[in-house]
Amino acid sequence: GAPAGVGPLEVGEQNGGGCCPCDRQRGMKEEDPWMALRQALTDHRPGVVLSSSLALSVGLSLLLLRAVRGGQAQSLASLFDSCIARMQRLVSRATQSSRRQLQRPVLGASSRTSTVLTTSEIRQEFEDVLAGVSLAGKTAVVTGANTGIGFEVAKRLGQLGARVIVGCRSRQRGEAALAHLRGAIKGPSGARAGSFDLELLDLADLSSVVGFANAIENQTVDILINNAGAIFSERELTIDGLEKSFQVNALGPHLLSRLLHQSLQRAARINGQARVIYVGSTLEKRGHIEDLECKRHYDPLKAYATSKLAGTMLAYRSARLLKTTPVSVNVVSPGIVNTELARYLPAWAYYLSYPVRALLLRSPEHGAQSVLFAAVATRSRLGPGIEDRFVPPPNGSTDDSLGTGLFIRDLQCITGSLVSRNEVEQEKLWSFCEDFLQQRYPALKIYTEEVWK
Repeated sequence: GAPAGVGPLEVGEQNGGGCCPCDRQRGMKEEDPWMALRQALTDHRPGVVLSSSLALSVGLSLLLLRAVRGGQAQSLASLFDSCIARMQRLVSRATQSSRRQLQRPVLGASSRTSTVLTTSEIRQEFEDVLAGVSLAGKTAVVTGANTGIGFEVAKRLGQLGARVIVGCRSRQRGEAALAHLRGAIKGPSGARAGSFDLELLDLADLSSVVGFANAIENQTVDILINNAGAIFSERELTIDGLEKSFQVNALGPHLLSRLLHQSLQRAARINGQARVIYVGSTLEKRGHIEDLECKRHYDPLKAYATSKLAGTMLAYRSARLLKTTPVSVNVVSPGIVNTELARYLPAWAYYLSYPVRALLLRSPEHGAQSVLFAAVATRSRLGPGIEDRFVPPPNGSTDDSLGTGLFIRDLQCITGSLVSRNEVEQEKLWSFCEDFLQQRYPALKIYTEEVWK
């Protein structure tokens, strides 16, 4: 059976098993070395990013120096290849350890023969999912859509015909992003292209979250993508008195989802379903929920991982709360993506990690694929053996919605950490958040489950 406290939406792994009792082992294809290395960075040892960067930077410098002193006429390309080979050998242990994690069964489309999809396979599957999809007449809200993953998600949703509301802290940066987004959807598909609007949103200020929700509360929202996030090099408190990583990455998105619930329900009544997507991270398994605000010791990666763990737990709790409604709540990990999130790192770490970020990390376009998959895919795309995770369509309809309470990565359903799926811990965190919100904004009717339902 599942561990105590683990709910029916998330059947846990037992002794390294898959995320569902009916999972089966699949044969492994020969691995793409770059995919394996990326996975090592993503799943096993995030600290390898800096060590790999150092190896690449120092190695390239030494090779260039040796070439110059020896008078060798080696091309820059060959020097670069040699340095890459050395770096791969340096992190081979991390890569090999990761492969054990990669080989565990995960849920995927029945046509797949590997639990690890190559970049080309992911892209092809992604394009197949989006083929023929039209979001005309629907509204999507994407936070942090002025750059990185959020920008790519908003762009593709607009190309599919949706009206996209972009949430951004800075009006200047937001308007610049809107100009690029509007330009990106012009062309052959212009007839079906959607539109873009800007609303200011600062998750580090809960009053800004309330203002953002008030600005669109009378509209329908078919898709809410809580994408905005940040990592901070030093511990800071927000204007609301909370640790900044926790508020920006967890409580802020949670409050926004609560405040927009009526808009989501309104859309679900019209179109049959509405979706809330929390952009999380597999780093959540490294979080420490017992030190939610990192008061004992602050480490940027630990704080980020803990905040993503908290966000994932709140999403799971929301999914259980809404399981009898046509509003789904799912978590998506885009992988480690080369976005402007790195700008929050210390200057030395930003520059030191640049080679690995540029060479190994995913592009924002690649990172956006799983997010978009969760926004538009149907349950058939996740293959057989997952029916026990899906909420039956509301009112006997034949709606083929994706499901709820899922953790999606690389277009596949995986299992979140045991802590994230522990219902007792979810309830503790939920109560902490609701109590805080009730004290901070007593006039807002967002803290009782009856109101949300």
